Amino acid sequence: MTYKIEATKDGKIIKTEYTEGKYSDAEKVMIKFSKEGFHANIKDVIEKDRKMELKFIGHNEAFKSNVKYQRDSYTIGNYNVARDTKAYEDGKTYEQFEISANCEKRFIPTIYFHQSFFDGEEKEFKIQTTSYGSLSPAEIQEVINGYQEALKVVNILTDKFLK
Repeated sequence: MTYKIEATKDGKIIKTEYTEGKYSDAEKVMIKFSKEGFHANIKDVIEKDRKMELKFIGHNEAFKSNVKYQRDSYTIGNYNVARDTKAYEDGKTYEQFEISANCEKRFIPTIYFHQSFFDGEEKEFKIQTTSYGSLSPAEIQEVINGYQEALKVVNILTDKFLK
């Protein structure tokens, strides 16, 4: 991610620096500014990183025993998404989504898809939560960033596929 760090003195922005990587990298810049006598703030991830786009990667399909199988592949943020659809002769369709992290980040939560097997009507994406125990403030920020990204991804997937 890209972070924007602002150094201020007497309420005026004196310096602005951008850093790539973890929140802890941004904290290092903030500490450097503080040692130079400035008040420093991390202004969050810059806007270009917050704009999530669902990017289409590819499509495959096959037929077997009068069932049409389709797989559409996408990428969004730090996730890969595979949308599998089974279409039966009687018109019923069932969807399944495989959502996996496409990075080595520690604090990227797992996203699951749930569809009722009884009627197929109940559909929703869920975000797995976990407890990490004691964490540094920088690690807490990474957890928060991970959940914020997962929420954005779930909202985009819901708007695209479930509404």
